Amino acid sequence: MGETDPLLPVEHSEDQGQVSDWSSHLTKEAGNVTRADIDGLRAAGWRDPQIVATVHISNFFTYMDCVASAFGVA
Repeated sequence: MGETDPLLPVEHSEDQGQVSDWSSHLTKEAGNVTRADIDGLRAAGWRDPQIVATVHISNFFTYMDCVASAFGVA
C-alpha cells in the first residue's frame, strides 16, 4: 500500500524530451551510452525502472525494424 508504479511518468519531470533524445542516442549508438547519460536521466527525475523500460522498448522497436527489413516489409 502507498507504493507507486515505478513505470508511471514522474510527476515533476522537467525534460521528457531528454528521454526521447537519449532513446535516439541509444538506438543509433548503443555502444556509446555512458554513465553520464544515465545520470542525466536520473537528474531529470527518472527512476531506474523507467530507464530500464526505455532501454527495452527502444531496443525492441529497433529489433522489430530489423526483422521487418529482413522480410522486405516497407
